[in-house]
Amino acid sequence: NRFRITSVLGQGAFGCTYLAFDQRLRRPVAIKELLSQHLADQTARERFVNEARVMGQLAHPNIVTVYDLIEPDPTQRLDAYYIIMEYLDGGSLEHAIREGMTIERAITVAVAVCAALARAHQNGIIHRDIKPANVLLSKDGNLIKLGDFGIAHLPDVHQTVGGHPGTLVYMSPEQTRSGTQVRLDGRSDLYSTGAMLYEMLTGRLYLDFAGCVRKASLDFFRARGLPPGADLSPFLKLELEMAIQQAVCRAVSEVSPEDPRCHNPNIPAALAEAVLKALAKDPAERYADAEEMIAALRAIKTRKLGQTTTPGRPSLEQHLNDLFARSQAATERGELGAALELLAQARDLAPDNPRVHRELGLLQVKRGDYRTAAEHWKEVIALDRTYARAYLELARCYNQLELYARAIEVQEEALRAGLAQSDPTFYDCLSMAYWMANRPEEAIWALEKAIQLEESPKRHALLRQWRRKSGGTSRARSKEDAG
Repeated sequence: NRFRITSVLGQGAFGCTYLAFDQRLRRPVAIKELLSQHLADQTARERFVNEARVMGQLAHPNIVTVYDLIEPDPTQRLDAYYIIMEYLDGGSLEHAIREGMTIERAITVAVAVCAALARAHQNGIIHRDIKPANVLLSKDGNLIKLGDFGIAHLPDVHQTVGGHPGTLVYMSPEQTRSGTQVRLDGRSDLYSTGAMLYEMLTGRLYLDFAGCVRKASLDFFRARGLPPGADLSPFLKLELEMAIQQAVCRAVSEVSPEDPRCHNPNIPAALAEAVLKALAKDPAERYADAEEMIAALRAIKTRKLGQTTTPGRPSLEQHLNDLFARSQAATERGELGAALELLAQARDLAPDNPRVHRELGLLQVKRGDYRTAAEHWKEVIALDRTYARAYLELARCYNQLELYARAIEVQEEALRAGLAQSDPTFYDCLSMAYWMANRPEEAIWALEKAIQLEESPKRHALLRQWRRKSGGTSRARSKEDAG
């Protein structure tokens, strides 16, 4: 009762973060919740609790402040884990990069991140997930804070690099070496900071990862004699994902970045040198520690710099929108294969983007492949459990596959979550699933709900028909019975 949730700020693989209002202290806060599907995972629980404790112990002006950790307590009817944190109203650095920023501001942010890392490294903690999404800003620009220590390497805890914890396009070469016994030190975080600074100054990632992904994907399909974008079995999908991951890891380890001045000639030579030093493949060639990198950046900042705004990064969203528009045009021309190939490119670029799977789900329905469409709608729900239409579309696919019990289960889950209660087509679909599952009373109830929301002669006619048929002996329904 103390916290009133007002909106969702974001969701990751393990947690969902909400904006809330602390009614006792009368202030906005951010609340991170461990997702329910990970409550039974001891590693996930420990990681979540460690994140709160690490951030709480590292109290620093450039690290997000943790106010409290709430753990399950049966006496209080609490069955989840929550971290209560300060809320920064300016969003993440990711948004600032898309908008473009001055060179001065880019240096200021990099220095702040290095200051946070200096505190962490002094305590034997390696962050391992430095990226723009984990740097939060205040709207007035005065606060720059590093957050999300969820996969931090802790002192005196045996942790290897295996499994690629972190975000590949910001990882150091040594962090990408999955399954090795490499022990990371603070210079790995400095590499990630250099990658982030490169992006702030140029509006683009320090390597052409999109091209790397496209090439790996095309090579994968070509090696198997398959057309690009062809439907893959679950096993081949996993193989493709691994092939792309390996290609990105090789690029991180082997490909040197271009001088950032190739993309922004206003960058001072000394600043370009600092960025490339942080991005050295060999840790021994980088800055020895965060304090040394801070000193180098501050030396540049004391010189006169123009207020040149760095170019806003052509966002991934813009790239995806272009692919979506071209796919839609191909669909309208009846070229469903070409449309699928374009959406496959989108999936390779952003495999965790809900809209990618929405578009693929809709296209596969047009192609009559309801089983594959269902898999995409399940992905949408996993990525965004609040998107009501995904439950409806998944249920429609199950109805087409005559998996009526699954269709009912999906839609009842949506109803329990308070989704789609004002959509008459939702109740149309649910009523059909109930009827085909030989549950006439519930089918009639759902159809009546649809009529309450939107009058329709067709619905009234179907309702009369079902009432007549349900008056007799209960029996399995055929598709002809469903009207």
